[in-house]
Amino acid sequence: MSAITSSSGYGYNTKQPFVNLLVGDRKPIQLSPDQARSVARQLTEAAEAAEQDAFLVSFFQKSVGMDERQVAGILMQFRAFRERPNDESQ
Repeated sequence: MSAITSSSGYGYNTKQPFVNLLVGDRKPIQLSPDQARSVARQLTEAAEAAEQDAFLVSFFQKSVGMDERQVAGILMQFRAFRERPNDESQ
């Protein structure tokens, strides 16, 4: 896995703060602080969703006795439900 690092900076020409995001040996990505916060929120939400997916797979296989195909179908439904805007999921 490639190292992921970040650093802060200030553009003396632009007079704006920025965040550098570096993934492995790729060219750094420069983000505004608001963009960096948005990426951080998205990563946090994706990590939470991944853990929810793992829980659901384990639960339905071990506690309910579903096979992988059945669990995959339910997992797709949960993911679709999770992606709906809050007002539609009620």
